Amino acid sequence: MTGAGERHPLQVMAILHGHVANMLRLDGAGAANAEAAAQALGRDPKKSSFPAKKALEQGRRLGHDGVVAAIGLLAQADIDLRGAKGWPEILVLEVLVARLSRLAPRRRR
Repeated sequence: MTGAGERHPLQVMAILHGHVANMLRLDGAGAANAEAAAQALGRDPKKSSFPAKKALEQGRRLGHDGVVAAIGLLAQADIDLRGAKGWPEILVLEVLVARLSRLAPRRRR
């Protein structure tokens, strides 16, 4: 288990995969705003378009190549969690998060 939330590492991977998959679905979809993004993801924009808005913004920050790289990192981490490297599960997740965080361009202050 991974700390205070007590989620299994594969649950964490599923959550991250969902977020990145949404970014991939929106990549090239032409969604101009949160409502259009929600529709592209098959959600009712009248309810909550917040998750779609976040996926749209993050996907734009990463760009197409960044989103594709994120999918690759998730795939490798999934293999590693299943024993490919023999690392502890928490280490696999920490390395994944560090690598994902390096994909986004630095923000100017």
